[in-house]
Amino acid sequence: MVYHGVPSAGCFLCRKRKIKCDEAKPFCTRCQKSKRVCPGYPAPPDARSMPRLQDPKAYATDTELSSSCVAQKIGGAGARVQCWLVDAANCRSQVSPLGATLRQSTIDAARCHFLSNFVLISPSGTNRGLFEFTISLLKTEPCGEAYSMAFKACSLASLAYCQGLDTVLEQQALLYYDRALKATYHALTNTNAAVSDGVLGAILLLAMFELKSGSNEYALGWGSHIVGSSTLMKNRGQEQLATGVGTSIFVAVRAQLILLAMITGRVAPLGPDWFGEGTYRDKHAAVCLQLTARTTELREKLNNYLYYQEQSGIMNTSELSQLSRDCRAADFGFVLWSQAAPEYFHYTMATWINDEPDNLQNAEALPGSVHIYGSPWLACLWNMVRCSRLELAGLILRCAALMGGPNDYRTLPEYEPLTRTCIGVVSKIVASIPYQLGWFEKHNHLLVARPQFACGENSTKSELAAAIAIWPLARVQEYDSSTEAQRVWAQGRLEYIGARRGIRAATLQARVIHPTLGCVIVCSLN
Repeated sequence: MVYHGVPSAGCFLCRKRKIKCDEAKPFCTRCQKSKRVCPGYPAPPDARSMPRLQDPKAYATDTELSSSCVAQKIGGAGARVQCWLVDAANCRSQVSPLGATLRQSTIDAARCHFLSNFVLISPSGTNRGLFEFTISLLKTEPCGEAYSMAFKACSLASLAYCQGLDTVLEQQALLYYDRALKATYHALTNTNAAVSDGVLGAILLLAMFELKSGSNEYALGWGSHIVGSSTLMKNRGQEQLATGVGTSIFVAVRAQLILLAMITGRVAPLGPDWFGEGTYRDKHAAVCLQLTARTTELREKLNNYLYYQEQSGIMNTSELSQLSRDCRAADFGFVLWSQAAPEYFHYTMATWINDEPDNLQNAEALPGSVHIYGSPWLACLWNMVRCSRLELAGLILRCAALMGGPNDYRTLPEYEPLTRTCIGVVSKIVASIPYQLGWFEKHNHLLVARPQFACGENSTKSELAAAIAIWPLARVQEYDSSTEAQRVWAQGRLEYIGARRGIRAATLQARVIHPTLGCVIVCSLN
């Protein structure tokens, strides 16, 4: 028998870094001193020497997530994901019998994959994270069947749709999704349970499941879940902001309501209470959301005007003129917001690409600048600003065309300056996409900082970043200020997100759309 030596008992991160670990429990002191999250220690030698099941589909033991590090080979590329819960020592954990702990269950691997792809941790003292409430709810006492089932559904869907499609895991995810829907419906019949953190967290996770699944039915379901969550938020009152998890859920609902309004063409149902004191820790981000919500209100005003004109046959040019001025004022507000951005909001040009790609649809980046951001959260906010400015440019042009403009909207005096603005905005959206789709993983020397996720190795190549890139990419397809190359490239990126990054709702957007500005002007004149 060949002797292979004594296996190292050091933590996973020290072993990876090839440095001596002090083996302090529960977490390595070396990791803490270097401001790294210690992933924990391997199993004892006698346990590691026992045979394991290598295929996660060969079993589906539904054990609770333990605080030890777990690893799983995922997808055809075999990307290794090492995961751990933040502050695992304080995390609620129910360890299953010894025989089950010697192997990693599918649900454990799925949970780790979800936490390392969707749960973005805020820097200390801020709420610049996304889906952070999942960590808090996992640590608390039982938060209800609805949340438990919804979390398992999203976790399994996250694992099932990465690097292709695993139909076995997909069916398991759908079963948990159905159970989560039933549990949520049952909880909503109880007044106290309906406004609990667990039920609201479950609804937000169910909305994410819709985006992951990506069928027409599920895409519509995302909006239904978000609207439903806003109704529950109003019933909770200001008390919901007294806790960290309550604030995290509030911020998530508010941002998705505004995004839903921009996508559907409706006004965001947000009153002054949604932006008052205590509803944010970052005022600059709150102002951005307010301006974006204002954009949806202006679009609603123009739609109401068009409906009134159609019914009455009366043209009110003074109202249109005022609406046009309001749109310009809102656009100027975004310009001032950009100029006043604090240092941590800034993005920079990481590099400039000169070479034309051989295949536009498969290209990771287009010729031109490539931006780098501090986190996917910042990239999302900047693209909300850019998409809002494109929307406002379309509204201004529509007002000009309705006020007795020529038949060809391109001859309007407003068209040329608005087009120049839109060309610049679209170029910045295009420059942001490589960061959101993990381009910098192949160009590590350009990275200044990495986003911190609840698990894993803090990669810039996350499903969360890919999901929030769908909307700006769809906008690049729609506007006639986009070049044909940009539209083809945006379509290819959407197909990539749907097929390779597991966000199947992107596939619904991956189609050639008539340019928005021209389309709406022609419709208005008719």
